[in-house]
Amino acid sequence: VAGSDMSYYQHEEFACNDNCGLNNASPDLVEMLERLCELYGKKITLNSVSRCPKHNADIGGSPTSSHLKGLAADMSVLSSRERFKIVELIYLVGFDRIEVKDTWIHVDIDSSKDKDVLWL
Repeated sequence: VAGSDMSYYQHEEFACNDNCGLNNASPDLVEMLERLCELYGKKITLNSVSRCPKHNADIGGSPTSSHLKGLAADMSVLSSRERFKIVELIYLVGFDRIEVKDTWIHVDIDSSKDKDVLWL
């Protein structure tokens, strides 16, 4: 992370949850997630970053999911206050594709998809 000696995440945290070994997380995505944690002041739990096609299909992910390209992250949120603060900081970090759910937030940097979108 530029300007910081602290790393919030280990390389393995970006790997596919299917234990297939895939870890294609974009360095730009990783840098933005590290910056997000830096602004938040603590680590934000990641639920999903890289996904192999099998795992993506098994969990009902979109066939065009940005997780398949290592360009997306789903992060855990535990309360409405935490959700608000994280979404506020997501904009500051530069994410412009955001999905908000009850217990998680999706962000991606997939340039092949529409920008400036927030969906539920």
